[in-house]
Amino acid sequence: MEHFVVKPNLPQGVVKTVIIGNGYHELEAALSKLGIKAIPIANNDGVAQPVRAHADMSAYYCGNGELIISKNIFESCDTEMFPTGTMLYCSNAGQSDKYPMDIGLNACEVGDVIFCSVENTDAAILEHAEKHGKKLINVRQGYAKCSVCVLDETHIITADKSIAEAAQNAGIEVLLIEPGYFELPGYDYGFIGGSCFKCSANMIAFTGSLEGHPDKEYILEFINKLGLKVVYLTNGRCFDVGSILPLSEER
Repeated sequence: MEHFVVKPNLPQGVVKTVIIGNGYHELEAALSKLGIKAIPIANNDGVAQPVRAHADMSAYYCGNGELIISKNIFESCDTEMFPTGTMLYCSNAGQSDKYPMDIGLNACEVGDVIFCSVENTDAAILEHAEKHGKKLINVRQGYAKCSVCVLDETHIITADKSIAEAAQNAGIEVLLIEPGYFELPGYDYGFIGGSCFKCSANMIAFTGSLEGHPDKEYILEFINKLGLKVVYLTNGRCFDVGSILPLSEER
């Protein structure tokens, strides 16, 4: 039976639908082969051009079918694309292409904590945190969701030292990797969190190969020790698409 993913980024079964940026047709085809329907979200023309198609710039999944959508694109969302029962909420503020006015929805939920630049996080996420008893952990990295590969409630991978330190202080085990090596056209490099997602309770999918990353073996070892398998969606080098957000699952 299909259900909404209860805890953001952490499916308990096999993912059936995801939110993804617009235009990633190769990934949509690869996801379809895994039995996953990709729901493309509209481009957000209010943020910088290289990340206008990044889902984690324009949407925040709260769990249980609740999605906060950027005020910039809320009116253009096609509600019929989403599974029955999905609840869409408009963000409190719009966004612009100037940091930190673009990071309002780029927070990362890991179990009962949310990593974010608190003062720049949209009020709708802050309200979600208060309503559901989530602890806000302030970090210097405004692009928190982009920067974090969530493996389970107590294990993450990141290249960001501020997030790593904050996570460790919260009792979360962290693999700190070298920055770079994830492709993002328009920038020097992208981030690991924007390049992967859990496609089931025991599997993580990367947009492409980890070949060439100096910490490849450490990444795979860290993942494997948790009993998780890895799948690569394309044959090319891993690239940042602004996260793929699990929405529903079969369990």
